[in-house]
Amino acid sequence: MKTKPSWAFFLTWLIAYTLLDILLEALLHSRLAWAQLPGALEGALLGATLTWFFALFRWYKAQDRF
Repeated sequence: MKTKPSWAFFLTWLIAYTLLDILLEALLHSRLAWAQLPGALEGALLGATLTWFFALFRWYKAQDRF
C-alpha cells in the first residue's frame, strides 16, 4: 500500500457496507425496512472501522520495508 488510508477510504467503505446490509435485508426478507437502518449503520461502522485499521496496519507494514 503506497498511501496512508484516509477518511475518504473510511467513508467509502462505510457507505458500501451500509448499502450491502440494506440490500441483503431487502433480498432475504423481501421488504425494505427503514427501521433496520440504525442496525445497518452500526454494523457498517464496525466493518468500516475494522477495514480501515487493517489497511492502516498493512500501510505501516509496507513502510517498514523501506
